[in-house]
Amino acid sequence: MVFDIYYISRIEEYARKQTDKCLIIKPKTFCSAYKVHCYSEEMKRCDKEVMKYA
Repeated sequence: MVFDIYYISRIEEYARKQTDKCLIIKPKTFCSAYKVHCYSEEMKRCDKEVMKYA
């Protein structure tokens, strides 16, 4: 599968925005270490799809 630069940059922008506004993780570590997650289900699916080919 081929991902265009717009798709990848949208995912990156979303990830940075979510990380910047996170109130739980200070300093930033791994979200998987916490029970509360701020990523939408749609963006989780997008991340998984991209990471299959990374």
